Amino acid sequence: MEYLVRGILEEVRRLVDFGEVPPASDEERKIATYVKYKFEETDLDQVEIFEFKSLLWYDLGSYLLANGLRISAVALPYTLPSEVEGRLVHIGLGIDPKDWREKDLEGNIALIQFFKEDIDSAKHQYLEAVERGAIGVIFYDFVPGGTLRRIVITGVHEYHYGQSPPPVVPVLAVSLEDGLKLREMCGRRVRLVSNSVIVPESISMSVIGILNGKSEEEILITAHHDHWLTGVGDNLIGTAILVVLSRYLCKLDRKRSIKLISFGSEEAGALNFSPWYWAHGSREYVRVYKKELENVHAVLNIDILTRGSIVLYTSGPEFISFIRNLPGILYYSKITYDIPYFDSFTFTMEGIPSLTLSTMEEYINYYHTNKDSLNRIDRTTLRRGVRILLTLIEELIVKGFEFEYSSIADYIRAKCNGYELRALNRLKNLLSQPEAKTLARTLKKVLTRPYFNGDYRLDIGPFKADLVPQLSILKDIRKIEIALESLKRGKIKEGIKEIENIPRRRIAPGTEEELPSINVVPLVKLLESGFVDSVIRVLNVLSNT
Repeated sequence: MEYLVRGILEEVRRLVDFGEVPPASDEERKIATYVKYKFEETDLDQVEIFEFKSLLWYDLGSYLLANGLRISAVALPYTLPSEVEGRLVHIGLGIDPKDWREKDLEGNIALIQFFKEDIDSAKHQYLEAVERGAIGVIFYDFVPGGTLRRIVITGVHEYHYGQSPPPVVPVLAVSLEDGLKLREMCGRRVRLVSNSVIVPESISMSVIGILNGKSEEEILITAHHDHWLTGVGDNLIGTAILVVLSRYLCKLDRKRSIKLISFGSEEAGALNFSPWYWAHGSREYVRVYKKELENVHAVLNIDILTRGSIVLYTSGPEFISFIRNLPGILYYSKITYDIPYFDSFTFTMEGIPSLTLSTMEEYINYYHTNKDSLNRIDRTTLRRGVRILLTLIEELIVKGFEFEYSSIADYIRAKCNGYELRALNRLKNLLSQPEAKTLARTLKKVLTRPYFNGDYRLDIGPFKADLVPQLSILKDIRKIEIALESLKRGKIKEGIKEIENIPRRRIAPGTEEELPSINVVPLVKLLESGFVDSVIRVLNVLSNT
């Protein structure tokens, strides 16, 4: 165990020398070539490069000129090359509508702080500023110490897979310290210089190492090698794990075959400025290798395995049930449903049992920054992550564990919130059969959806995913019933709190379809205005429906 951890850290030190690795860049080609070379040093049966088209964006060195000072900055992808000058207007976080009141942005430059609780909301902060007439946007960080951060900005609020315009005005990021200096300069003119380069179609590279087992069934072990800025945790650590494992796995007695895949273009790269810009490399792999997916038994992905609590993001109840029965794993980690931000989710959407090991929740201070360095890696966390990974490899590859799929029916029944669906008994019987694998995967592929609770423009929070998220409306109805009881007892504040916890919309990002929801937010204003009896009548109707 310890020799593996030591080897991983030594490999990370070598990978750091490649510097920033934007998707589809020359740097990505170099690091992919290096990974291929390291794979070829082992006894892997086959090593190949998978090339695919990807959007290339990189920054040649952007900066600000303010009050006679040149301030270091980084351009945010997908900022176009440009230079603008305008009066600086401080917005603050720009999350609360009050932040924007009485702020004249027409022809000016907005100064906004990144929102730590939802860092990807930067795109909506940016678009709000642009819609209010800003000709440029500057973000400043929330972490002291000269932290610079890249967050991808696209030109629309939605997250569909199709074509969209690029950001129409330049956007840069500066450190917290420089942001505070700029706050003191509000009202003065500043010049924003973006020295970015965009190539609409470049070539990205993923590296595939194959190790044959006793059957054609495969376990995919994956990570990604592209990264913004220093990128040690996100995700050179994952790339290093693949390199070190390539030697270890060759010595195992394998019931299943193994594919080690180091993906390119995970951070960005989807063509035509698609607002679902990430995980492009894994999605291209699935598109090209579609016929081979039926042989994939499971996917184990590593992304941001750095420090703090390890979370196992799993594709569904069959994987959750499997992990809960493995001794010791949950002592060092917690388990939840897969989320749309990882490469594993690409396979989850195909109905394939998939998992990502990550500590992303506790790494936000260093996420996509120049402070994502080797000294941020906690050796104990890494050791625990490797132990979990080796346990999963032992069960899935050496012992040949078969998933039990009847738990899918139990999971759906639990989501019904007390409503009985007779078909679930029949479904459970079918999923208990030895040949249930194809049915289970088809079912999961059809029923799994990413979702966002709320409106992109008005609400914050991460994307989630679930099996049949449409059934979440049953929880909404239960909250309505609780709110109704509170109001009938005269507990207005409790009723308002329960209503405010019901999302006004539920959207499936990617397809952008509307999932079932009940918008009761307008009822809060009625309650605050004293129309309690009217609200009770409305809630009675909704509850009975």
